[in-house]
Amino acid sequence: MTELLVSIFTNVTILLLLGAFVIFAVLALQHKKIKSFQFQMSVILLILTVSEIIDAFFDFNYIQNHFLEHLGSIIHVISMAGIALIFWGRFVHAKKTQKSLVDEIQK
Repeated sequence: MTELLVSIFTNVTILLLLGAFVIFAVLALQHKKIKSFQFQMSVILLILTVSEIIDAFFDFNYIQNHFLEHLGSIIHVISMAGIALIFWGRFVHAKKTQKSLVDEIQK
């Protein structure tokens, strides 16, 4: 029963991350700037999705290398540090230039 729940939640997590990645990727393509928040988020979400897929491979015993067992978690932590740096960088830049933290919406 527990393995079934883990399997279901792992699959749902991967699908939700893929969905969020697609949404931010479409927004990034519309914005057409690498410095845009949408592009930065799409890169972070892609890294998170890859780390979750790697974790799922280990959870379902598709990969049985004990040296790489925590690779997905390590990638996850690195991507969280990346998103913290993005937020911090955007905050510092906004404070220096007296600009808003939010990107303008294109019509």
